[in-house]
Parts: sequence; C-alpha cells; structure tokens
Amino acid sequence: MRAETGTIHWVGADGRLHLGAIVGCFPPPVMEAIRVIPVGKGLAGLAAERRACVTVCNLQSDASGQARPGARATGMEGAITAPCIAGDGTLVGVVGVANAGERTFTEAEQDALLAHGKHLAEARRAREASQAAVTADRRTRVLFLCTGNSCRSQMAEGWAKALLADRVEAHSAGTHPHGLNPLAVRAMAEAGVDISGHRSKRPEDIGTGFDVVFTVCDSAHEACPALPGARVIHAGFDDPPRLAAGAATEEEAMGHYRRVRDEIRAFVARIPEEIR
Repeated sequence: MRAETGTIHWVGADGRLHLGAIVGCFPPPVMEAIRVIPVGKGLAGLAAERRACVTVCNLQSDASGQARPGARATGMEGAITAPCIAGDGTLVGVVGVANAGERTFTEAEQDALLAHGKHLAEARRAREASQAAVTADRRTRVLFLCTGNSCRSQMAEGWAKALLADRVEAHSAGTHPHGLNPLAVRAMAEAGVDISGHRSKRPEDIGTGFDVVFTVCDSAHEACPALPGARVIHAGFDDPPRLAAGAATEEEAMGHYRRVRDEIRAFVARIPEEIR
C-alpha cells in the first residue's frame, strides 16, 4: 500500500498504545502527541477500541472528530489505521499509514491492512515468546537444602517459585529425605502457596548445575554434598517439628510453622540481593 508515513503502536502493560516504530518525518510536537495514545482517542485509539479499520479521506478537512489535532499537524491527508489482532483474538497493537494527498481507501485495501496487522501481531507474539524463553534460560538455578527436605527447604522452594519465578529456578532437597511434612503444607496453603505436590528427594535426584545452594539448617550445612560450581550460602532457620514436639494441639503446633514460614518468606524475598 502506497504511503508517505506510517506508525506501529503496541499495547502496553497499562492498556494504552505505545509507539513502537515510525516511518517518515514528524514534527517534535506530533512525536510527543503520538508517543502514547489512549484507546478510544484518535485514529489509532479508535481502531483499537473498535477492532476495525478507521479511515479518513482528508485529515486537514475532516469534521468527523475522529482525528486528533496532532494528526493534522503531520500535513498528511488520506489516513487509515488497523488493529493488530493475534490469532487468539488478542489486540496486540495498531498499524497506521497516511498519504500526502486526499484518498479513499477501498474495502480490499482495508482487508489487506487488517491482514498485515494480524501478521505484525503474530510476529510480535513470537518475539515476546522468544525473549521470555531467553529470560527463563538466564534464571539463577537455586537449591534449598536441609536434612529431611520435609519442611524448611520445601517452604523455601515454594516461596521462591511464588515470588521469584522470573529470576530463579528453584529446587529443594535433603541430605536424608523423609517425606513432606503435612503441617508445612498447611502453613504454606494458609499463605496462598500450594506445595502439596512437592516430594522429598536427595540432591542427586535433581542433578547438578546449580548456581547457588542455600542450606537452611545447620546439619545440612555441615553435611552439604559437593556440588561443582555452586556457591553455598547458609541461612539457618528454626526447626518447626522440633519446636512443636511438645505442643498440646495441632493449632498450638501451627504457631511455630507459621512463624518460620514468614521468616523464610522474608529471606527468599531478599535472595536477588544475596546472589548479585
């Protein structure tokens, strides 16, 4: 499609349209005006809102109210915008082109720009997926180690997955694993983290290649197996089962689990600083 200027805006996390690419020369005031566009405002915003092409035969004389004042400042006349909609129906952005002369866009031209918008949306999606995969590959691989892999290390793994999934690949293990503690599962569930599917295991059951090993009990720190290339950091926490051994009721015992759970959460939240 012949055009003197063109723009692509992508839907941002704030729901607005953010300028992603531009072809042609635009005066500084126009650049500032089109940098971020609310959905529903101007040709691009209306295309996003309506999920359909928006056309103007002559921006300079248009009285429909569709074009914003900044659009006239471009000096262009015929203009069209089309939504970039992915195959699953998600609005990804808006593409627009404009001509120096007055122009009426045919139905075939509108369909062509819609098809191009879909292609741009799918390409954008593919790029984002690729970037996400690269980010995932760059996550720090962390192992939380204790003796039984039944309580503290399981809580730490659960918190790391809940709080740091984009930065940390979290695992847990025990030097002498002996089963998942049901009160640890209950304590974490109360905080909104499900670890019921976890299982107790040894480090060798997971493999090697860890960047950091956090020992969360003294005995595990003393008996930490050799894990080539891993940095070992000790962060000891009280043992809830030992503290709760004399509790008269399960509810009384839960007090110990909740306290240690919250202490581990606070520690896990600081891990990005610990492993810089």
